[in-house]
Amino acid sequence: MQFPKLVLINCKVTAACACAAVPNVTSSDGDQMLYLTRKAGESVVINDDIEVTVVDIRGRSVKLGFTFPQGASVLRRELYEKIQKENQEAAQVSADFLTAPAEAPEKASE
Repeated sequence: MQFPKLVLINCKVTAACACAAVPNVTSSDGDQMLYLTRKAGESVVINDDIEVTVVDIRGRSVKLGFTFPQGASVLRRELYEKIQKENQEAAQVSADFLTAPAEAPEKASE
């Protein structure tokens, strides 16, 4: 297993979790969420090709390191949601443009 990229992201801890995994927890968007407890230097591997490592913990701030395949995309949630919203708006404008009646060309004045 080879991990070509490494990205460090700082995030804030909003609540402590004292257990290894909490079943039946739902995220804010309604998806099931698995909570894991990791110490600095420990990792989790996702789908055999993504590794998330706890690099540092200082107070309520956690620094995470990500290694992932070259073609993978990693975005903060707020940036991902902004891009998705802009893409949906652009697609709507394109759809509106395609379904709008064509305007007759203006006649050139003589």
